[in-house]
Amino acid sequence: MDVEQSYLQLLQESTSYEITANVMVLTGPNGSLTYNANRTPLTEALWKLVSMGDVNNPQPPVAGSNFAAQFSAVPGSFSGILTGTTGCNEYSSAFTASTNEIKINPPVSSQNTSCVPGLTEQEQNYFLALNDAPSYTISGNNLILPYDEGKQSLIFEGTQLESAARPPIQELN
Repeated sequence: MDVEQSYLQLLQESTSYEITANVMVLTGPNGSLTYNANRTPLTEALWKLVSMGDVNNPQPPVAGSNFAAQFSAVPGSFSGILTGTTGCNEYSSAFTASTNEIKINPPVSSQNTSCVPGLTEQEQNYFLALNDAPSYTISGNNLILPYDEGKQSLIFEGTQLESAARPPIQELN
């Protein structure tokens, strides 16, 4: 009961908040409360495309495709590089993102033309959709990029990437 009362008092006394990535901190004169969002971070996941197109009737990717995206941030910046594959071509693009807005430059692909039937057209629509998306939402392990003024969307499922452990720095000698 005391914990609940302390929590409610801190919550009511909060005078400021700060949101950084998936952490929100409420601060007041007698302390702070920290909340962690239960979601996969944009830049720490491999995103696999689940569906795309009309929000009322999304379609799965073409059979034989393998649409994937990985956002890599530039340290200390809101920008980074998006790299991925469609199952036929590899692509890359620059992007900038805030906590919910995003701008992805038109992707540059490896231009392989021997794709499975239907993939070339879907790949071009995918690249146009990435470039047209003004915002994004992450809910749990799903990344949603609306485009075409919200009438259509790209929906991805994310797998969190393990941080590569760096070996300790050693003498060059």
